[in-house]
Order: sequence, then structure tokens, then C-alpha cells
Amino acid sequence: MNNGRDCKHGQLARSCEICGLEAEVERLTECLKNANNNHEEFERKWYLAIDEQDELKDENAQLKAELAEAKSAFDRLTPHAEAIIAERYSLVLGLEAASCYIDVLGGDSKSYRIAIAAPGANRVQG
Repeated sequence: MNNGRDCKHGQLARSCEICGLEAEVERLTECLKNANNNHEEFERKWYLAIDEQDELKDENAQLKAELAEAKSAFDRLTPHAEAIIAERYSLVLGLEAASCYIDVLGGDSKSYRIAIAAPGANRVQG
């Protein structure tokens, strides 16, 4: 008969070594389940991080290719841009000279001065 102070093994409930070992097995089993769950979560996140890293590597490679293409286009266009800037600067100097010449002749160089001062006709230092 169980009188409430004995365990299922017939020992005193609080001093039964078998009950203590069973409780320890249950506790360790629960710890192992938690460790497995944590490991599975870590592993899942690990593979997601690797996938994201691969995507970022692909995106980086694509951006590097686009940068190389843009740099190549810039390198091809730079000599033309420099020539256009030099020609524009030469035209501005010519307009200034023409304006001064018209003033010397006693004419009105107002239209030349407006063209020189127009937006987009900024002087470029050569």
C-alpha cells in the first residue's frame, strides 16, 4: 500500500535513488531536445546565410561588370569631352574678342555680351 510517503519503488519518496536518477534522465532528455532544436535552428540560419552570401556575391560581380563597362565608356568619351570643352572655351574667347572689337568700332555689342553671359556658357578653365 502506498501511504503517500513511499515512492513507486517502495523507498521513501524523497530519498529514493532510482527516482532521483529517473528525474535526472528526464531533465537531461529535455536538455538534449532543446539542444537539438537549437542546433536545427542554427543550421537553418546557417544555410540561409550561405544562400544570402551567394546572392550578394552574384550581385557584387554584376555591379563590378557594370562599373567596368561604365569606366570603359567614360574612357572612350573623355577625349571627345575634352575636345568639346576646349572648343567651347575657344568660342567664348572668340565672342569676347568680337564684343571688344564691336565696341572699338563704336557699335553695340550687347547681344554678344548676353550670349557670353548666358546660362550654360560658363567659362571653363583649360
